[in-house]
Amino acid sequence: MCGRLRPGVSPGIDATEILRTNEVCPAVTVARVPLPTSKHETPSSPARVLSLRWWALDKNGRWALAQRPNPALAVWLVAVIVGWTGALGPGRSATLTAVGQGALVVWALDELVRGASPARRVLGTVVLVVQLVHLFA
Repeated sequence: MCGRLRPGVSPGIDATEILRTNEVCPAVTVARVPLPTSKHETPSSPARVLSLRWWALDKNGRWALAQRPNPALAVWLVAVIVGWTGALGPGRSATLTAVGQGALVVWALDELVRGASPARRVLGTVVLVVQLVHLFA
């Protein structure tokens, strides 16, 4: 029986189960072979969706929760800062608010469509819904 599987032992189990006999087999080396775990999980499996790594990493394995602002978000930030200072006066604050909200809608649509991670796509969706509620309410 040296070098053979015991009856009832399948090849998919741990390699230490291959030889369970008192027989000496000097030519056979038994090594532990790690069984695959997460590579066979489906994209929608609960373990993967609840993982922080799945939510925060992009397709290249880099953290993708924050990055430098893109142009639409930069326009919104400038509109907010200028609005806080009151530099344009009260007559133009409504226009400034509308420009800022429009830029935020463009940013949210961009994140919804091209977001680097699921967390960023969800953030874009939430911001878009909030902005549309403010716009049409």
